[in-house]
Parts: sequence; structure tokens; C-alpha cells
Amino acid sequence: MNDIIYLDYNATAPLKPGVKKAFIDALDISGNPSSIHSCGRRSRSAIEKARKQVAKFVNARVTNVIFTGGATEANNTILCGLSNRISKILISAGEHPSVTNATPEAIHIKLNKDGTLNLNDLKKHLEGTSHESPALVSIHAVNSETGVIQPIKEISTIVHQFGGIVHTDAVQAAGRMPVDYLDWGCDFLTLSAHKMAGPVGSGVIIAADLTPFEPYIKGGGQEKRRRAGTENIPAIVGFGAACDLAILDLSHYQDTLSSYQTLLETELKKINPDIIIVGENGPRVSNTSNIITPNRDAQEQMMFLDLEGICVSSGSACSSGSAKVSHVLTAMDIPCELASCAIRVSTGWNTKESDIHAFIAAYKKMLSV
Repeated sequence: MNDIIYLDYNATAPLKPGVKKAFIDALDISGNPSSIHSCGRRSRSAIEKARKQVAKFVNARVTNVIFTGGATEANNTILCGLSNRISKILISAGEHPSVTNATPEAIHIKLNKDGTLNLNDLKKHLEGTSHESPALVSIHAVNSETGVIQPIKEISTIVHQFGGIVHTDAVQAAGRMPVDYLDWGCDFLTLSAHKMAGPVGSGVIIAADLTPFEPYIKGGGQEKRRRAGTENIPAIVGFGAACDLAILDLSHYQDTLSSYQTLLETELKKINPDIIIVGENGPRVSNTSNIITPNRDAQEQMMFLDLEGICVSSGSACSSGSAKVSHVLTAMDIPCELASCAIRVSTGWNTKESDIHAFIAAYKKMLSV
């Protein structure tokens, strides 16, 4: 991949060297963490160290951290595991497929044109709910396609006033902006390691101590009987290492990648004044630009850029191969003929300024064809 320019970090981020080392070293840890002998205790110690690292990363208690096999499983666990306690489920109209497909019965809350949640619509759908008949509200902290940031703390306050339960998928926020479980006030928060330069196959649920929900994976008593199955030690250790490094690298995301975002969007507007930057007028993380080039099909753009050695995507990678127009852009009142022309550029820890200049040059070449 030496000649490839990778600008698809929102789909998955390459492993950081420090994470890779921690992961490989953990492959030598033998023993089931549930065993009481010395090998089991060594395995358990590795997991508990990672649990502390994750808890520090999101400002939670160590006992709040539950390891899973990924964020999709984590989201499904919360959305399906509370069905006996809630009266209805509310999600934003722009949620990730791991939320929308897990809750076909959910009510979709409108988005504003800048991609943020319409809080008046949220309040309208919360009317009639209470502590005795609570709603479960699931809103992502950052949209994977547009990078738009949601006001989770304000949303939590509103939902709790109606006695509801709040879950936030913070996958695209982690490592890109501060994630503060206690300050945000949500009841449940979910994370994925591979979106923040950790290993694939490791996710986390952050849940208040003893908060009841039905386990999605049933079996043994692992994770305090909240997620069964022998733990994936190398992936969990890698997750912990990714959290430590993300704390150290946060200023890089907020400063360096912000300058790359400004450079990219400014230069593209000079090349093509007709382009649209989705969510430009709303709050966004600094690594994501969703770019609409009118009359240029997104699939054709991606193929052209791929031939130029540049990897980008259109929409969520979990929806790749689908001919459907992005439901996120549709929810933002973007017409289908424009939404079908949107590509996503997402940068990360190993992105260089030269990568941005290469994309700009390829984009200009594409328009001349």
C-alpha cells in the first residue's frame, strides 16, 4: 500500500504502530481469563488493564466498561436488550445501519438542514412518555458520512426530563473529539476499536453499574454476565493501547487535520465553485468532508480516484455495494440527484499534507475528463 493514498478513515483506520505492537505481544498471552491458575490470572490482568485504559479515555468508571465483539454488537445489545423496559424507540433519521436495521420499529427524529438533530421534533415524540413508560433514544455523537456533531449533552438533558433512556453511538467521535461519558449524561455509550486505529473485532459498551439490560450474547458469566464468550485478549489489549494513544493524539486531530480540512475544501471550491460541502454550516469533526460534485455520479468519482491511487468512499462503508442514495443526505433535505454525487473524504493519524494536495490534483484532473 506504499503507493496508495488512504482517505477513508471513517470506514476503518490503519493500526498505529504502538497498537500493533501491543496486539502482537498479547498473542503470547495464553490461558482463559476465567481460569484461576497463573496463566488465567495473567490473561485477566491484561483485560483489566485495557478496561482501565478505556474507562480513562471516556471518563467513566472501570466497572462501566463492557467488552464486546464490535460496535455493531454493542449497539444491537442495547437496542434489543431494553425492549422489556421501554415504551418506544426514537433514533435520528441519519443513524448508522447497526442502529436502523436493529430497530425497524423505531420512530425517526428529523434532522435540520445542517445535519444536527431537530430538538423540537425530539420533544414532540417524547410527549406522553415518563419514568413509568420511558422511551429509549439512540443518537450518534458524530455522523459517519458527514462528520456532523450532535449535542449529546443537551439531548440527554431533554430525554431525562421525560424519564427516558439515552444511548449514543460514539464510534466516529472517539479520537476525533473529547468523549466524556459522565459530562454527556447518557445512560449508554458504545465504541469501536478499529475506527480509532485499533484492531477490528473489539467494541465496548459503557453502562452505568448494574443498569439492567438483556445480554445479546448468552452463555457463560463473562463481563459480569452482560456479554458471554471467552474474551478476545489481543483485540482488547489493542483497544486499550488505542485509547491511550488517542488521548495523546487528540490535539493532532483538532489542529493538523483541521488545517487539512480547510485546505481541501478551500481548494476544491476554487476548482469547482458548484461543489457542496455537506454540513458545512454545522458543527463537524475535523477529519471528515462530504463533498457533492453536481452531475458527477459518486461511483464514477470513486472509480476514477481509485485508478489515481486514492481511496475514498461514498456514505457508510457498511452500505457499500448498495445502489440506494444515502438516507443521511436525504434526511438533510438534499435532493436525490445531488446526494447520488456525494463522496466522503476522511483523514486520520497517518494522513500527510501531500495526500491532500494529491487528492486536489486528482479531483481537478477528474473534472477535465
